[in-house]
Amino acid sequence: MPDRSRIFFLFSGDQNELPKLLKNYKDCAETGTKDEAKKIIRDITLIFENEGNTTGKELWEHACELRKAEQYLESVALFRASASLFKNESDGETTLDSMKWCVWEMLVANRGMIKTDERLKQVVKDHVIPLMHDIKVDMERVTSVDEETKCEKVVQVLWWIGVNESEIGELRSEVETNKEGLARELKTFGNNAEKREIYGLMLVGLGDLHRKMHQTDDATSCYQQALDVFRNAPGIDADWRQTWIKSCKKKIKSVRRSNNPCKTM
Repeated sequence: MPDRSRIFFLFSGDQNELPKLLKNYKDCAETGTKDEAKKIIRDITLIFENEGNTTGKELWEHACELRKAEQYLESVALFRASASLFKNESDGETTLDSMKWCVWEMLVANRGMIKTDERLKQVVKDHVIPLMHDIKVDMERVTSVDEETKCEKVVQVLWWIGVNESEIGELRSEVETNKEGLARELKTFGNNAEKREIYGLMLVGLGDLHRKMHQTDDATSCYQQALDVFRNAPGIDADWRQTWIKSCKKKIKSVRRSNNPCKTM
């Protein structure tokens, strides 16, 4: 268990630099001075690296507490710092998992921010999502895991980033994120990518985006490819397989109906 008294000490007291840095970070992020905000995150990370006793997990858990207390941007800063600590502590699959969950928690914090104030979508777009991408880049630099394991973790992160982009209405950015994930899968797994559930899910996401942009032929193509994945990919839970297949068929039918509104299906 983390040493809560030590963590509390690090974040309290008039002479402690961390609360001031977090306040300055929040102000910079909200006012659009994103470069300064990123610099403050680096300063926070250095404090913990120099202190030498706080683990990535301890900092991550404290960030979760801040998020639950609706201190969303402050938690984002600490999730980013904890991802750096995780990477410095070790260099294996566990590290990738820990960094991956930092991105997930940032996604949850983003949702909380937007629910509190719709205007913060701009902060999410301009500042937080780039931080999530930075973590993805750091994950790519982890060396002591095989490429297939790394790809699984990285593509999951890209999936979450794409979800976040969709939630703030950044459809074109989500298209690029999904395409990056699909390309990463193909590069790593080749034709076997088409036998992987996450590949099918990203195709569905890309199809949804094409449909929102009224690119119905591209949408139908993505849904059909995803349908083939869900029909043939091994290892998918039977109930989920049927759910995905049914969903793809429904989407294909809906697109065709929208192209032929007078035709009875």
